[in-house]
Amino acid sequence: MNSPPIEVYRHEVAELLVACVDQRLLYGGTSNAIVLAKEAYDIATANNVPSPWPEFAAYRLAHLKMRSGANEVEALREIDLLFERASRSEKAGPIPLIYRLAVLHRLVQSLIDKNDIAQAVAKSDEVHGKALGLLRRMQYDSEVTNNDRIERQSAAFNMLEFATYMSGRAYQPLEGSSFLSPMDPFREGKWFVVGRNVDQINMTEAMARWEFDDRADKNPDLILIELTTAESARICLSRNREWSVWSNDYAKLVLLPLRKPGITKIDLERKVVGTGGNDPAARFRKAKSRVQKDIVRLTGKPSFEVFDGYHLSDEVPILGLVHGPSFR
Repeated sequence: MNSPPIEVYRHEVAELLVACVDQRLLYGGTSNAIVLAKEAYDIATANNVPSPWPEFAAYRLAHLKMRSGANEVEALREIDLLFERASRSEKAGPIPLIYRLAVLHRLVQSLIDKNDIAQAVAKSDEVHGKALGLLRRMQYDSEVTNNDRIERQSAAFNMLEFATYMSGRAYQPLEGSSFLSPMDPFREGKWFVVGRNVDQINMTEAMARWEFDDRADKNPDLILIELTTAESARICLSRNREWSVWSNDYAKLVLLPLRKPGITKIDLERKVVGTGGNDPAARFRKAKSRVQKDIVRLTGKPSFEVFDGYHLSDEVPILGLVHGPSFR
């Protein structure tokens, strides 16, 4: 089955973002990495690729342009717009806003016209206020504590990088000294989104949830499944987000064939009900029957055929959020 264009574009963006942070490429010249990041950004923004991919691409491209030593007014304005795009959602955390402050400081130093300077200063004040407000909300709002995973990076490196940007000094001495950007889906990630024709891309929990939520917000007809621990899962419809606790085994029965379309019935049965105990095949058939009943009840469609053989039928619109170890 051919993947829909949106999934093809998402795959291309992910591949380009991996390539443009390759240290060998960065040592060879930031301009080569900029070309790849610009391509990723153009694909993501022109083809409605779900968040957080446009934000990732904007953030990466902005960093690379700053590393190239951009000092001209138009170049700094372009970088400011990229960091603005990266920080459009609070789910990105405060870091893109903080780097945007550095760009605006550089811009103020480069401008001549008093009105332009005043506008840039006002924008800087606004961005500072947003960053401060977000930090305070993150401190007290339990729903955004996952952003801690986004921001784990050497504090010393972040401060030195920020000072380098702010002062306009050459970036080259810092290259190769950092970890991947904190706003990077490929950093210490064991979470991923599962759906029909959706490539598995491991991300941090915060980044995977961001994409999961964005896809769900854009499609009210999805059946959402979260498989986040080895003990339990939950399920709901995207149109109402009224979550119900669900069996981990049932979630695996639905999501594993989407993650690995070529999985055999024997392998799926082993993953779902194991090989011990009495009559695993009978337990597998019982699990399928229960999933059929649960999804019919959830959707209110008595004639809904959930399975075609041991795979989901094409009419079942599933989107899953999975913590990788839960599949074991």
